[in-house]
Amino acid sequence: TKTYVVLESNAISDYNIEIQDAVKKFWDITEYEFLPMKDFAEKSRDKNASFLYLATVSFEKDRSNARYQFLCLSLGGDRVSLDDLKDVTERVPTVAVNLKGLHPHRTAELLDQRGIYVWDGNYYAINVTERLGVEDSGGMVRIGAVHYNTPEEIDRLGVVLREISGM
Repeated sequence: TKTYVVLESNAISDYNIEIQDAVKKFWDITEYEFLPMKDFAEKSRDKNASFLYLATVSFEKDRSNARYQFLCLSLGGDRVSLDDLKDVTERVPTVAVNLKGLHPHRTAELLDQRGIYVWDGNYYAINVTERLGVEDSGGMVRIGAVHYNTPEEIDRLGVVLREISGM
């Protein structure tokens, strides 16, 4: 399969620069291609493709009125817009990561040692982990960003992942 990394409309946005750099350095799960937002509708119907995109959401029951940004991975299919993909406001926002050179279980242990709750494996999403080609190597590390982690844990997550990946 091919993963399309959907870029924001603003070609020089910080997100576009950072995601392109990160994907070029670390993405080795599937073939990938950067996709301008204007081309998403046409490509999104490809059932053999996946899409990596940034979704900004807020939660009605969240008293802090915070807006969260999630990097989402969705499969293609019968969708006509990016908004059709991002139904994260009705689901538990989840982030899945793997760090190059670290088994997902070891990554989960290291995050736990630093006070960030995660779990590893396929968490009953075996079709997804098989399709992404990570099932035989331990699956992925799952981060349940709203229901299982505190805002403080999420604030520290990026720094901790960079620290762990440098080990």
